[in-house]
Amino acid sequence: MKKLLILPVLAMALFACNMASEEDYNNMAEDMCDCIEGSTKGMSDRGKQILGDSDGDATKLQQDLIAYMTEDPVGSAKDMEVMAAMETDMVECSDKLEKKYDDVYTSESEDEIMKKLMEAVNNLDDGCKISKAILNAGYEEMK
Repeated sequence: MKKLLILPVLAMALFACNMASEEDYNNMAEDMCDCIEGSTKGMSDRGKQILGDSDGDATKLQQDLIAYMTEDPVGSAKDMEVMAAMETDMVECSDKLEKKYDDVYTSESEDEIMKKLMEAVNNLDDGCKISKAILNAGYEEMK
């Protein structure tokens, strides 16, 4: 998977006009979840399970995807198409979120912003399992 662009874009959006509160981080985490979970429409349950069960571990994700491709070439090919489209969907959604949170800012460092945002993401319910895995992978890659 390519680098996740949604995290730095949203972090930068927090440098605008109103001081960021815990509620802002929670709302942003929920909006990010909606973006990511919405972009998985059309993906099989198995594909979603593989993404969610990776817990952000790129090696586990890769191994599970290879096993899936071996066991079900047709189903995995369809899911790969959905995954390829996910990046475009998430970039479009991140642009919308950047505009939505354009008037929220903080004087904290980007690292602190990302820590708070990821804490809010990790506190989301299980309906955001795929989002947590993808965002945690992106966050780890950014470090």
